[in-house]
Amino acid sequence: MENKPNITSGEVGEALIYRIIKGEFSKGSKLPTCRALMQQMGVNKNTVSKAFQALEEQGYVRTVTGKGTFVTYEPFSPATNPATRTFEENINRVIWQARAAGLKREEVTELFNQGLQAHYGNTAVQAMLIECNFKEAQQFSLELGEISGINIDPVVLSDFLGDPESYVKRYQVITATFPHLSEIEEALASYDKAGLVAINTAVVPTSLMQIARIPRGSKTAIITSSAPVLPQLSGFVQAYNSSLVLSGCLESEDEKLARLIEESDWLVATQTSYPKVSRLAGSKPVIAAEFKIDHQSLVFFSNKVNSLGLPASQPALLTAARF
Repeated sequence: MENKPNITSGEVGEALIYRIIKGEFSKGSKLPTCRALMQQMGVNKNTVSKAFQALEEQGYVRTVTGKGTFVTYEPFSPATNPATRTFEENINRVIWQARAAGLKREEVTELFNQGLQAHYGNTAVQAMLIECNFKEAQQFSLELGEISGINIDPVVLSDFLGDPESYVKRYQVITATFPHLSEIEEALASYDKAGLVAINTAVVPTSLMQIARIPRGSKTAIITSSAPVLPQLSGFVQAYNSSLVLSGCLESEDEKLARLIEESDWLVATQTSYPKVSRLAGSKPVIAAEFKIDHQSLVFFSNKVNSLGLPASQPALLTAARF
């Protein structure tokens, strides 16, 4: 294979920092070896070594000779975050002022509840998000929950399809990503009041950067765990590197997967398929394509949920055009 992409040590470091901050590598965990990262990112050992050195200088990792490189970075917990301490001080000051002004406990509580409602949304709304695997369902649920201010339960697609009625009775809002929308709509066909929100997901910039740097004309195999996601990921790869010769299969298609690995120069796999693909790939470079909910979908979901104002017994029908 000719002309490997010129990914710098800084770009490798940025990708690792992103994975550390989002919690993929927790404090004390061991990072993949230089060899593993070389295969994942299609770079040489010197590039990975420089990235490790820079991360150690910045306090993200610590290298132990003969044992490996370990994460030392730890996000602030609520108890140690300076912003949390400032918030507590401000809250105590406001409560003292309210008491000094003669407000009763019930009046202060009501004022706080109104503020929480205004800024965090309607916590009475019961919402769920469906994905084909629990890891991504949990990831997308957390993303939506952070912006909407409500708890969103992750649900695996196969569980939902097995008993949609139980979920319709429990949840006001049922959220689906576009690749799975048609089969979820089919399962909900007889439920007129099922609240369905469609959201769009996209490959994150760090993954797109690696895809864009695959050498022109390379034979590239796309591997996913879900059939609806295969054309979606193929579309992203084609859009960011139109010169590639693409093929694809599901990770469950063992014979076809083995053949594509043998015939391809590069492999692009979803996060759920990546462990199996990287294990079988040998020396072939494998890119892990990570998906996140796009910004427009986050805003759409938040606005719709916050506008509901419904008791838990009244589901609402929500639909979104594809962004």
